[in-house]
Amino acid sequence: MQTRGGTRFFDYATARERMAQVIIEASREADVIAFACDQVSGIETGDYPGEAAALAAVARDCIRYTSDTSGEDLYKWPMFTLKTKAGDCNNKVILFGALARSIGFPIQICFLFDTPTPDFSGDFPSHVFAKVDVYKGERERRLWIPVELTPMPDAVSGFPSYAVPFGCLPPMYDKFVDCVDVDEQAGV
Repeated sequence: MQTRGGTRFFDYATARERMAQVIIEASREADVIAFACDQVSGIETGDYPGEAAALAAVARDCIRYTSDTSGEDLYKWPMFTLKTKAGDCNNKVILFGALARSIGFPIQICFLFDTPTPDFSGDFPSHVFAKVDVYKGERERRLWIPVELTPMPDAVSGFPSYAVPFGCLPPMYDKFVDCVDVDEQAGV
């Protein structure tokens, strides 16, 4: 179901598929490509980790974290997220994934579950982050770097207050994580 610049879905299999499709479709749009190229224009040619980090900074630092008010996951198109400067973890991953993929980075979407052995037919992830191949697929063995785009809560208030540096994950990620290659998930 389309709604206000995004799509809503209620089950995990559909969420995986749709997030991958949105990333792929958006990564082909001229305005996404132009925005990504502009963000990396000052970075030395061949500094792929620097490019990926710059694109992650856009989704992490320039988009205010806001929960979906309906309680359902809303998957916004990247340029809508940039325009509104707000989104939840799904929206930040879609934005980063589309920007990075638009300039050649392979992307994985990583879904975090609260249970150690989730039932994919009934359980829904509690969080999502990304991984990026900083070799841009140019080497036989890929180097997947984690990209946490959502601010982490501080120990006192519990409110999101600090950004996780590019390439790092907080300790809470010792739960079950299902990583999905965007191109494989969408059959590209």
